[in-house]
Amino acid sequence: MNGGTGRLAVPIAALLMAASLATGCPERARSQPPGPKVGDVIVAAHDLEPGAFLSNDHVAVDKMQVVSEAMLRPSDMEVALGREVAAPVKKGEPIFWHQLRGIEAFERLSRLIRRGLRAVLLEVGPEVRMIRRNDRVDVLRAFVDPKTGEGEARVLLQSVIVIETDCRRTVRNKLEGPCRSVALLLTQEEAALLALARRTGQVTLAVRNGQDRAIVEEPPQATIETLRDARSPLKSAREREAAIKAPRLR
Repeated sequence: MNGGTGRLAVPIAALLMAASLATGCPERARSQPPGPKVGDVIVAAHDLEPGAFLSNDHVAVDKMQVVSEAMLRPSDMEVALGREVAAPVKKGEPIFWHQLRGIEAFERLSRLIRRGLRAVLLEVGPEVRMIRRNDRVDVLRAFVDPKTGEGEARVLLQSVIVIETDCRRTVRNKLEGPCRSVALLLTQEEAALLALARRTGQVTLAVRNGQDRAIVEEPPQATIETLRDARSPLKSAREREAAIKAPRLR
């Protein structure tokens, strides 16, 4: 009897091992991370070439594995429409944020804003055409003093980062479409100051060298008396020439 039992033990053990290999170990299956989820993704409705501006006719929705947060989803189209295509996309392929100009690679505008800061949209004058993303600007405010009735101009904010503009450029760097606004990265207090400045006067942007991070404790201001003072333009001219002769920032 014992001999028969011993002969049956080996085949039974072999069968159990084979079943384990076929079905997989439950503990091992539970420890494996889940694969990419399947969801609606924006794909090219036809071949897209660099220089095209993304429209509803250019895209379609398809279900596939969402392997990256950089893939466009249907909820992203409000931001993505009108962006210039920067890289070729074949029909049926998913569209990624880094394949579009006018937005930081892999990210939507809202994701560029650091915690505690705000992006404030500002409509400005023709100077917006020379401003690019990641430029640094000073915000100038010109207004009429309600007490004296005379005009003044002051530096309101310094070394502000431009995180976006609505200027569209072709692959040949030619401006197309509207070009009126910039988005500035500000603290909440700065955002409130800018809102009040726009309400009570005129706001202008002055572009500075990206490596010039200097903050002037008491920035100069201009008044009617400054314009009348013949010595003021001469002093400013000397300061400008001295800055030109200084070592260039890189």
